[in-house]
Amino acid sequence: MPVCPRAAVANPTDPQSYRITHIRITAPAALTSAILQSTINDAIHRGNFLLGMRVRPSAGTLRFGPMRVGARGACGQGLLDGRFGFYRSDAPAPEPTRYDPVTLGGMIGSNGFATSASTGAVVAPIFDPSGALLTELPLCNLALIGMPDTDRRCIGLGQVTGGRFNECSSNWVTDPRNQLRAAITADAARGVRVSALNTTLCNLLAGADCSSVPQVMWPRQPDTMACGGVAWALTAEFAAVSMPPE
Repeated sequence: MPVCPRAAVANPTDPQSYRITHIRITAPAALTSAILQSTINDAIHRGNFLLGMRVRPSAGTLRFGPMRVGARGACGQGLLDGRFGFYRSDAPAPEPTRYDPVTLGGMIGSNGFATSASTGAVVAPIFDPSGALLTELPLCNLALIGMPDTDRRCIGLGQVTGGRFNECSSNWVTDPRNQLRAAITADAARGVRVSALNTTLCNLLAGADCSSVPQVMWPRQPDTMACGGVAWALTAEFAAVSMPPE
């Protein structure tokens, strides 16, 4: 039976802080494979891919972006009890502001939110278990919709494995009411390496070598416009768990 893990803390009315615990990408097609999604979620479960949000209904804002580990704890319940914070212009050189969060407006309430789209990009790093950069997701025109549970401890629910919840082995139940929507431009994707596959994000999305094959011949064409260029629309359902404020 799906549960909201007991280690999750009940959020105060304002602000509410969450860490994303699971993502189910539904588009573009190139990112929906079971192997890729398993890799992404394993990185999330182990704390190597961290995204968080701070919902502030009184101000009508939602802050979203990559997070750093403050106090990690042990794999499993320790991640639920850990502390995490947004990057503060302290990403690795030469671009210290590269991973900074964005602040979104829209319909922001204590029991749910639907943000407007970001004007720029959110760059989300994914690290391997050693801490080396595996790849990045440059998310342009990002927007979020979400509906927390009644006591605002979870968005989505965790699945019990072997009679208990373990963050490193238990999956989460996502819900179409909780979605991340964004776009990945071809120009941004050209500059992102996917080290595990020895290719670029653009090559993976297009199904062709973006540096040598004309765009018109790409098997998987960009399907939207964003941030001044052609892009692939990204949609993903997500689950999240409450966390103490920074």
